[in-house]
Amino acid sequence: MKCNCHILFFFLLSFCLVASLVKGQSIADLEKARQNASSPQQEINLLNQLAQTHLRQNSTKASQYAEEALAKAQKNKYQLGQAQAYRTLGQVMAYTEGRPDRAAQYHEKAFSLYKTLYQAKQISQMEIEAFLLDDAIPTYQDVVKNFENDRRQKKALKNYKDLEQAFNQYLVEIIGQKETALNEAQDEIIHKKTELSGKEKVIAQKQIAERKLLLDKVRLSGNLEAKEMEALALSDSLLQREIALQDKAMKLLAEEARSEKLQREREKQKAEAQNQRWLSLSLMGGLGLGAALLLVILMSLQKQKNANQILRKQKQELALKNEEIQQQKEEIETQRDSIEIQNLELQQQKEEIAAQRDNLVQLHDEVSLQRDQSEKLLRNVLPAGVVAELKETGKVTPKHYDLVSVLFTDFKGFTKIAEQLSPAQIIKELNYCFENFDAIIERHNLEKIKTIGDAYMCAGGLPTPNRTNPADTVRAALEMIEFMEKFKAEKLAKGEPVWEIRIGIHTGPLVAGVIGKNKFAYDIWGDTVNLASRMESSGEVGKVNLSGSTYELVKTQFDCIYRGKIAAKNKGEIEMYFVQKKTSLLKGIRNLAGFIEKSVA
Repeated sequence: MKCNCHILFFFLLSFCLVASLVKGQSIADLEKARQNASSPQQEINLLNQLAQTHLRQNSTKASQYAEEALAKAQKNKYQLGQAQAYRTLGQVMAYTEGRPDRAAQYHEKAFSLYKTLYQAKQISQMEIEAFLLDDAIPTYQDVVKNFENDRRQKKALKNYKDLEQAFNQYLVEIIGQKETALNEAQDEIIHKKTELSGKEKVIAQKQIAERKLLLDKVRLSGNLEAKEMEALALSDSLLQREIALQDKAMKLLAEEARSEKLQREREKQKAEAQNQRWLSLSLMGGLGLGAALLLVILMSLQKQKNANQILRKQKQELALKNEEIQQQKEEIETQRDSIEIQNLELQQQKEEIAAQRDNLVQLHDEVSLQRDQSEKLLRNVLPAGVVAELKETGKVTPKHYDLVSVLFTDFKGFTKIAEQLSPAQIIKELNYCFENFDAIIERHNLEKIKTIGDAYMCAGGLPTPNRTNPADTVRAALEMIEFMEKFKAEKLAKGEPVWEIRIGIHTGPLVAGVIGKNKFAYDIWGDTVNLASRMESSGEVGKVNLSGSTYELVKTQFDCIYRGKIAAKNKGEIEMYFVQKKTSLLKGIRNLAGFIEKSVA
């Protein structure tokens, strides 16, 4: 056990050393590649890579490399190099230097360049989305989440608000593209799975056929081996028979020759003994002996001829057997080649299926990434609870709320002011006001519903119901009035047209949800909305006009002035109250006592 611990420690130490060497080698390789760069753009790209490599370990070096890359990119008018350098500098300011204001400035410059490059089709949509979703939006969310009322935080919030207006419309428009791509990818996955299942079935059938063919081959091989052995045995038997016949023929010829010799000797002896007596018959005896000898020779030749015919026939049969064996061997070779071809085809199909399976895995990963990006985009457009419901069910069911406070704002004399300004100036001024309104309602837990021309509409108590929304909405309205008074003073000091605002609030029941399929938005409906709009139109500049319903819910927390009634269609007369900008000391003490009482309880 102790030995194993030493081995494990040595392994970990070696791993750490190798990792550090690999990292060092990577930076060294980048530096070497930079020295040998063949073009300014290549050097700039390598500088940006070095900056990213040092980002988490040494922010000073990361900044130095990024600034050097930025300077060279500006000199060579290389926009992508500038954008990457600004992005790195923004990361340094946001995550290591604690300067969100400067990070916002760098992110704004980077986005401007990325947008130009994307519109010119010099970069892909994924690159600009990665910048927004991985850097700009998370940093902006951190600034909002950890907001502290100091100069840098305010400046950062303002810069990110400007940047949000620049890319928010872009993000909403590509949601539809993401959803379409997501649906197409899912359809492709289903098609690929069906195709893969069919091919696997074909492979299974081919494997069965291959096994059957191999079995037939084994059987055929066994039969061929038996036949080949039989032919060899037959060939050997014929050869032995041929040798035996030749030996027999030779023995027969030798025997006949000996018999002939003996016969001649006897005849010669008889001829010598009976020379005289047989003299008259000598000629006839010589002829008989010649005929007998000729007959023996002819019989011997006939036997040899017959033996040769038998041997030739056996050779022909053996040749036929050899041809059959050769033909069967050729058939086996043909079948073997066919099996090899089928094996190659099966292997190729297996490789194709493996490649398709890898493609399916990659496609699934891409679909998951696109789904995550779509969810991030939706969270920038819809309330979090609505996004969760939309993701779970694919739709958003309208919901009824018993207690919601609706706030409307409107600018007095907006038409006359618009006649004095250019369209760009009008949009800029409205954007400035609405951005500040967004920040105010976010601090008071309200939900922005929409803007209609110069009107701004928000509500408290949804999508998550609560009982504090009447007071939250009044506080937000008073903060809006305070902001507009400062804005008015700035305009007066510059001698520019003055913007003045009316605000109306009504509290009651309503229905909220999302309707439609394309470019959907979160909205609210009901008499409560109409009465809130009526409170705004019946109010006065620089004041918050409350309905009687809202007043009854906040009268212990705010000083209000009764200002009469107004007739409302199908509702009779509605009481109205102006909220005082400052709460009396007595009510402040009461509010504090009530808060302490709730805390103790």
